Amino acid sequence: MLVFYADRIGRRKILIVYAALMSLSGLIFFATTNFLVLVISAFIGTINITGTETGAFLSIEQAALPQTLNNIKKRNTVYALYNMAGTFAMSAGVLLSGLPEVFVNEYDLNQIESTKPLFLIYSIIGLAVWGIYCLISPKVEIQVKK
Repeated sequence: MLVFYADRIGRRKILIVYAALMSLSGLIFFATTNFLVLVISAFIGTINITGTETGAFLSIEQAALPQTLNNIKKRNTVYALYNMAGTFAMSAGVLLSGLPEVFVNEYDLNQIESTKPLFLIYSIIGLAVWGIYCLISPKVEIQVKK
């Protein structure tokens, strides 16, 4: 929902908020099994069960990319690298999704206990993403010509 206001509020600010919510939702999923709390957390965070690279970050990042380029001829290359990084991240997530089975077999954990470390990893990744967004250029903001 905040994506609709990203250009008014600031793309960088919205991305920072999304990354913080991502990290927070990961911590909530790690800490509780309360169904209602998990549903709310999944709604406000960026928990995505599809395994595809679609989410709250995508539209803002793709809108900001062209504004960070001085050379318009490099636009396709930048989008290709962006999509490649997203695909690699998705692949890493798919690989990590097998960890709960390892935890069940090796450490004799139940299904819920074996899944919780993934949410801790998710939360840590959210913090890393937050740090990256704190450092991005002001060029990502929409430029108003006077």
